[in-house]
Formats: sequence, C-alpha cells, structure tokens
Amino acid sequence: MKTIWFVLPAYNEGKNLRVLIGSIHNIEVINNFKYRIVVIDDGSVDDTLDIAKELAISLPIDIIIHPRNMNLGRTIADGLTYVNEHDKPGDIIITMDADNSHPPNLSIEMISKITSGTDLVIASRYKKGGAEIGLRFYRRVFSMAINKILQIIFPLYNIKDYTCGYRAYSSQLIKKAFNYYCDKLVTEKGFTCMAEILIKLRPFIKTASEVPLVLRYDLKQGQSKMKVIRTIISYFFMIKREMFTKKIHVADENIFQ
Repeated sequence: MKTIWFVLPAYNEGKNLRVLIGSIHNIEVINNFKYRIVVIDDGSVDDTLDIAKELAISLPIDIIIHPRNMNLGRTIADGLTYVNEHDKPGDIIITMDADNSHPPNLSIEMISKITSGTDLVIASRYKKGGAEIGLRFYRRVFSMAINKILQIIFPLYNIKDYTCGYRAYSSQLIKKAFNYYCDKLVTEKGFTCMAEILIKLRPFIKTASEVPLVLRYDLKQGQSKMKVIRTIISYFFMIKREMFTKKIHVADENIFQ
C-alpha cells in the first residue's frame, strides 16, 4: 500500500499547525490512505515544536528539528531528503505551507492525478477556478508578474504557477532529481526555492498538471514571513543563475533511469 507523505515546513506556526494536521488526518482516514506527516520545525520560538511532539504521540508524524531558523529553502530540502530516504516506489510526496492557507481536501484530487501517472501536480492560483483571498494587492501583482516571467523563460507544459508550495510529486520524480543533483537540488534559502525546485525538475518531468487553488490567507494566523524586496532580488539572481547554468541534455537517457 502506498504512503502519502506530507512535508510541512513550519516556523512559528503554533496557531495553525494543530488545525492543519487535524484536517490532514481526517481527510486521509476518510479516504483510506496510509499517510505520514513530516514536520520540519525551523527554529520556532513559539509552541510549534511542542504541538508537533504532542500530536506525534497519537498520529504518524516525524519531526525534524532545526535548533535555529535556517529559512524555507533548507527546511524544504531537509523534508524532501528525509522522505527520499524513507519512501518506497509508488509513494506520493505532498508539500504544503504549515500556515493553514492551503486546503488539505485539495490533496485528494492531486493524489488521484499522481496515481494515474502524472509526475507533478501543482495547486495553482492561476488555473481557472483558482484565486487568492486576503492577500494585499501589491503581493498579488508581484506574484503574477514573477510567475509570468518564469513561465516565459522556463516553460513547462500545463504549468502556470511556479511559486506555490502546495504540490504533489511522484516519489520516482524526486528520486531522479536527488540522484542527479544530490544535495544541490535546493540551494535557494528563501521563498525562491520552490521555483528553483520546479526549474531543476523540468528535464525529468514527462507529465505535469495543475488543480485550481483558492489560497486563503484570511485563514492564516500570524504575520507573513515574506520580505518582498528581498524576495524580488532573490528571484532576479536565481533566474540569472539558472539561465546561465549548464543545461541538462534531455537526450542523456542515464538521468531518467
């Protein structure tokens, strides 16, 4: 029986984590899925870690602890590395924000698509039916602009949302990427890491799709952790680096085995 792995990078999400994990548990149990949740506590100074440990007593939760804050890139890298070392062929990996802005019930459709043979499924704000609720106007404009730029420079069929962290991957896709990049799959420190991962996965992806995401920032408790100016600069340098990085030759069949 395949396992659904939920990777939750968490920094000061004590107000959100219990509700999110409870929702994941209820949905997976109702649908008879075997699941595990990997919580990566990124040096939280609130009760995030205490809540994760409490829930782990009765739920299938693994906890990775960063003694100090190391940012999203390192956190998501550690989560994916952990799953890559423990998963089995046929498993599915889902990454989500731990701030309760990503609806867990959407994972059912994403799991179905991966089970049917899709390599990657992204919960997209830009697919028909998607939206962002509770996000400031300038953040929406910035997000739309950077995604359009990424779509033009690094085109991937069927994909419009390059930055959303709510994704489902086949375990085979992630394993191919780790076999090729090793510990260099994720080198970005901040929010740009999600675009970096997608760009690096492109040569290994045969099929990808999106499902519409209504992103509910109004359900999130606590302050946003994104520093917009810093993130814009990081995107500029990441795009520049990836554009001039030596291309992977997709004709090299060895990297797909």
